[in-house]
Amino acid sequence: MGVWFDCPLHVPDHRRVLAQCPYDGGEARSTDGSGRSRAQAREEKWRCLEEAFEAVSMGEDTVRIDDLAEYFGVSPKTVKRRIDESRHLERSDGYVRRRA
Repeated sequence: MGVWFDCPLHVPDHRRVLAQCPYDGGEARSTDGSGRSRAQAREEKWRCLEEAFEAVSMGEDTVRIDDLAEYFGVSPKTVKRRIDESRHLERSDGYVRRRA
């Protein structure tokens, strides 16, 4: 519930005016900050990972995790975590490949 501050009183927002305003505490828990749902953001992250795999692999079956990390500009640990969350890619011995 939103509350108007009229020092020293705190008045409830019965008209729900504050509910329409963004707040400084961040986005609602159901979004990732851009207005997309978490599921949509997760799907987009997986799609980007697969597109990066295609771009870096240049037709090969495997890609080095370090090459994907460089492509994204993130750490190899971040790439490993994203691969572990992916349904289509898997990692082994520093390399990434499509799941069979």
